[in-house]
Amino acid sequence: MLMRYEIQLQTMTKAMVDTVLPAVDPLNALAQEQCRLVIGTLMLMAEQLPLQYRFDCDELTRMVAFADELGAALEDCTGTVADASSALTASAVAGRELLSRPTADPTDLVTVARAIRTALDHVIDAVFTDDCARAYRADVHRVVLDHSRGEILRDRVWTRSQGFEPDAEELPTIESLLLPLTSGLVTK
Repeated sequence: MLMRYEIQLQTMTKAMVDTVLPAVDPLNALAQEQCRLVIGTLMLMAEQLPLQYRFDCDELTRMVAFADELGAALEDCTGTVADASSALTASAVAGRELLSRPTADPTDLVTVARAIRTALDHVIDAVFTDDCARAYRADVHRVVLDHSRGEILRDRVWTRSQGFEPDAEELPTIESLLLPLTSGLVTK
């Protein structure tokens, strides 16, 4: 019999709630807290796993768009910024290629998104440390803030069930924020 992750997570959560937590010394606040943390994490995993692939495709799509917009803002740069921008362009090309496939390995999605994020960090660092790039800083600042707004909202919604959002019911659903999967990985 194949035990799917849904059943495994339900079983682990039930064991923690019904057996482990009641057996932990009620006077040991740290142990009680850690048991509740494990239970909460298992419940969050059960909630997120069905959408994880879509979430990762969406993240990679956003990273490619971010890289493209930042690259366009720095088209005329030279020196260290141009070098960092070339690496960013190459990582965005890899991301676009992966997204154009009908399917992709989930590990590849995360790896390529992280590579783009690293390249973005290097470009932004170069712009704000290279005096020759001073003229580009306002545009880079705008692009970073524009992209971070969407990413922050998506991440807040993704982790809403952890209970840190004071008005969680006013946030949109995660499904409404994720791009739909198509014959390529996503619709842009």
